[in-house]
Amino acid sequence: MTASKRVIPFTNPGEPGLMARIVRVQMLAGEQLEAVAVDHGIAFGDYLVLGVIRRSPNGRCAPSDVCETLHRTSGGMTLTLDRLQDAGWLRREPDPDDRRKIVLTLTNTGRSLAKSVNAALHEWEDAVVAGLRRKQVMLSSLDELLCLLEPRLVATS
Repeated sequence: MTASKRVIPFTNPGEPGLMARIVRVQMLAGEQLEAVAVDHGIAFGDYLVLGVIRRSPNGRCAPSDVCETLHRTSGGMTLTLDRLQDAGWLRREPDPDDRRKIVLTLTNTGRSLAKSVNAALHEWEDAVVAGLRRKQVMLSSLDELLCLLEPRLVATS
């Protein structure tokens, strides 16, 4: 006799609790996002770092910009940047305007990887939302929620 895997619902449809739903969506989506990134040979958190650099003006930014965007500590980010540099995905260079500062840029390999993962993530997202009714209503509601939460994040940091 095989034991069946029992999943205890995090929240049930119709119950109050917006944050419980958000946490559950975060958990489920996080698992899928990680799986897509790992299929490309990179952890999702590392892909996010590459993505911040790629989307920065002129594809260049300071490590502190990445920390601020991803809400990460400088100590943890240093280890991540070391790993990404060792993998050949990014470069740390002196800022030409202020050589005391460091600027991050992607290597061609890092840019190609970031674009590849990004395309795969969009394919996954498109597949998930293909059957979603009222997609625009949901996007607007999430934008509204983000506007409410983001100032609180800054205020409590």
